Amino acid sequence: MLTTRCPASSSRARRKPPVNTTDIWVSLTPIETEFCDQLAVDIQAARKASGSRHTNNRRVTPSQALAGQILGTRTECAAKTYLWMTAWHIELLAQIITNICDLEHPRILIDVKGVPFHDRQLISPAAAIKRNWAYLLVSAQEHPRYWIRGWCYGHELAAAPLQELQPERWCHALRPHELRHPSELLAICSG
Repeated sequence: MLTTRCPASSSRARRKPPVNTTDIWVSLTPIETEFCDQLAVDIQAARKASGSRHTNNRRVTPSQALAGQILGTRTECAAKTYLWMTAWHIELLAQIITNICDLEHPRILIDVKGVPFHDRQLISPAAAIKRNWAYLLVSAQEHPRYWIRGWCYGHELAAAPLQELQPERWCHALRPHELRHPSELLAICSG
């Protein structure tokens, strides 16, 4: 596994959210986007070679899996840019490790949940929630601008009602307005 810093969508129409001066936005550069996309391709190739699949318990085609991996690497990079003092755990090549956080800081472990649209919830499969981790919601709807929506602790996510949002996919979900402001997570990592 490589730990590093970031290097120096869809056609569905969506309403833009009202602009709030406290919203946190991060823009990826073309170089960062290219890095994330190539990283996603490399991760998918390594998964294929090792027989590992990371589909969040969904049935997906190879192209859908790659699109999901690209969403993941881009939103993780945006989160890493905002939380610059964290270490970004990047899965590469032969070492496909599961059950590890995306961003790590001595005070907190962070799982980044990337979503393609602003109106999506922060969700996690019920069995996968780590109660002492932070879960950070990042929207990619306006790529290359990423909206750092909010976060919660795992125990807060686990306390949300159990839902079957898709057949046989039981999860806990919180709507963006139910999340803590990202500045609180930044303060934990900065303090």
